[in-house]
Amino acid sequence: MRVYLAGPMQIRPQLRGCRDYLELANVSITSRWLDTEVLDHNQITAEERRKWSHQDLEDIAMADIVVVWSIPAWFDKGTGGRHVELGYALGVGKPIILVGLRENLFHWHPNVSLIPNELELLKKLRMVYDTYYGPEASER
Repeated sequence: MRVYLAGPMQIRPQLRGCRDYLELANVSITSRWLDTEVLDHNQITAEERRKWSHQDLEDIAMADIVVVWSIPAWFDKGTGGRHVELGYALGVGKPIILVGLRENLFHWHPNVSLIPNELELLKKLRMVYDTYYGPEASER
């Protein structure tokens, strides 16, 4: 199972911890952005931004499932990259797991499953994966 993790850049340490946990459970994480080191967003060049935007879309395309953190502390904050990533994933038909609370209209889309926190994530990943990619999926 390949998974893309999306969330605000500022919670990257938490998402790295989640990645490490999931990798111990043999889940492959495609989110290369987790390993970027950005100290000051004002010092990122236009070329780096272009490269990273393409890289993120490639990483989503490689994933079977996209997991997006939607936590109230970040509602209406940040750069909104996680919203674009969720929209792209919806556009290409990926299943999405939303961690936290629904924040906008697209969080009610049928491809989006909601869990309140990451404690349920591994169990939910397996359920969603089986639904979309398991043997029964080809019978639908």
